[in-house]
Amino acid sequence: MGGSNPRGRDGQRSWKRPASRRSLNSCRWRSLAGRKGAWVQITELVNRYQAGERSFEGVSLAGANLRGVDLSDIVLRGADLRFTNLREANLRGADLSEANLYEANLQDADLRQANLSRAVLWLADPLNAHLEGANLKDAKVAGAQLARAASLAGATLPDGTVHA
Repeated sequence: MGGSNPRGRDGQRSWKRPASRRSLNSCRWRSLAGRKGAWVQITELVNRYQAGERSFEGVSLAGANLRGVDLSDIVLRGADLRFTNLREANLRGADLSEANLYEANLQDADLRQANLSRAVLWLADPLNAHLEGANLKDAKVAGAQLARAASLAGATLPDGTVHA
């Protein structure tokens, strides 16, 4: 994981929820340097997105508050989105393949046609999320979580089957 040690003194995993959610205005991260695992300031990401840039592969936005933000067609392949608030976000057509969305808030998010293949979705909350046509092949997610989504019509499920 980018040189960081996720294990505590006793050798057990010790990932902790960030102390506070980072908002669009209160973020103090170093600038995106175009390398995998780079931290990116949320306002910088949004500004660059609005300027037409779409590829933010491998960035770390862990714990960020992106509630209601329009990031349709963004490429966040391999991104660290643990504990991120994506409630009501527009991620339609986004590439979130291999992203870590552990315990992310996906409530009411628009994930139609999004690529979530091989993404980690453990403990993520997709309550009322729209996943129509999304690709979830080989995603790490519990079936009970997916049952909370508003719709899975046409979505490719983790086992490769297409939801009716």
